[in-house]
Amino acid sequence: LSFVDIIVIVNAVVALLFRSDSMAGDVNLFLTDADDRHTAEVEVMIAEPSCRGRGCGREAVTLMMQYAVTTLTISKFVAKIGTANAPSIAMFSKFGFVEVSRSDVFQEITLKLPVTPSVSHDLAESSSSCAHVSYERWCSSDSADGSTDQQSKGEDVS
Repeated sequence: LSFVDIIVIVNAVVALLFRSDSMAGDVNLFLTDADDRHTAEVEVMIAEPSCRGRGCGREAVTLMMQYAVTTLTISKFVAKIGTANAPSIAMFSKFGFVEVSRSDVFQEITLKLPVTPSVSHDLAESSSSCAHVSYERWCSSDSADGSTDQQSKGEDVS
């Protein structure tokens, strides 16, 4: 699976959560240290004001982190958040992230979360009803919305 697969999945989730034709925001995963391939920086932005505070960011971050743990073998997450962004700080704190540093120059705090068995279990539980759809499958779909079947649309098929 490629990085493009991740972006397509998460952006689709953000848009589908609100039954919208436009993207509500995005979530990104950065693998920036070639010497530490098991640490990733995660960030989320909900650009559409009407979508904020409705759980969209938490769900998108959950899916991205679960993908990172299971597919990319990530064992530690980092999040850098503006000090004035109380909702985002609260959301990451609920995942178990803890503050490790604060920069007055950049007006941001750095939070970290080691992936313990408990964290891994919580991510798996929270994302258990979701399925990965590859970018190639998404693009080759015959349907108008880009989905090939009920499962790729996020519908419960159990």
